[in-house]
Amino acid sequence: MKLDWGNAFPKETKEFHNKLINILENLPEEKEDFRMKKKKYIVLVAAIVFLVGSISAYAAIKWNSRVVENFKADETMQTVLNQDKFSNQEEQSITDNNITITLKQTIQDSNFIYLLFNVTGQEDITEDNCMNLKIQFFEENANFDTEQYSSMFWGFVDQFSQTEVTHSREFEVWIQKSDDFNSKTLDIQFTGFGKSSPKAGPDIITTEGKWNFVINAESNDVVTRDINQTVTIDGCEIQVTKIVLSPLSYQLYIDAEGVKELEKADDLSLDQLDILTPLIINAIKYKDGTVITEDGNEMQAGFDDGLYYSKGRFSEVIDIDQIESILLGEKQVEVKVK
Repeated sequence: MKLDWGNAFPKETKEFHNKLINILENLPEEKEDFRMKKKKYIVLVAAIVFLVGSISAYAAIKWNSRVVENFKADETMQTVLNQDKFSNQEEQSITDNNITITLKQTIQDSNFIYLLFNVTGQEDITEDNCMNLKIQFFEENANFDTEQYSSMFWGFVDQFSQTEVTHSREFEVWIQKSDDFNSKTLDIQFTGFGKSSPKAGPDIITTEGKWNFVINAESNDVVTRDINQTVTIDGCEIQVTKIVLSPLSYQLYIDAEGVKELEKADDLSLDQLDILTPLIINAIKYKDGTVITEDGNEMQAGFDDGLYYSKGRFSEVIDIDQIESILLGEKQVEVKVK
């Protein structure tokens, strides 16, 4: 992400329209010197083709509005994530038994996969509807027996995200990858549409079918930044060793000895499913002084090989080249990122 993509594509503003009007109004009306007039028209057509072509390329990279809402990526970062292959907007659409399911967009990195679908049928669809689905991960056409994900959530968007009730509704799938994830392909098969049971019983499937989607599950490379900084949190010496970053998520590593002292000091225990909130990234500070507040979207934490790790999703897409430091916990203890 070393290129400045901020101005890579022209914005669709009135300026574009005004430029074309200005060109047209200044064309010569006299019939003499026909060859010069023809050349000017050729230049005009070339200008229009260039500008329209640029705008078409710009429009092609735009994200779905639901994805923008979830990841809070501005147009510059949308372009970056498309270029770096963290985002894929190649649609797949399948119709069976009068229900059409369309894969709209995929967002993923080494920690998770987010999939946005649209489901269209012949009746109103609300957040109380459901889809039966099965997932499989593959590598070189061989099915894995081991789990390739730690957790998964799916469902239709709620009434606050999509207030209007129609025959069409967006459907989201969130998959947290396991530590040993190494799949090349994700196969998602929807097998039925229906309604969720009002009393936490089995779903009521009203329409069966087969909607099968094959999705590239390979993610882009992450960036590892060595830190090796000791900070004091609640009277405990905490040695932060490194952070693994993508624009979408992070993996923070801390020496386990200090973390165990912090557990005792704050009367917390990971074994009791407590969350070590003083070690969760509370904000990101950029080199220009901008501070981006985080919502504490920690996905997983634990001890491994003498280290404590915390894995989380950023509240908004981050320009990792601009990070100066991370701020931990409500006290926002600053840790410099090299």
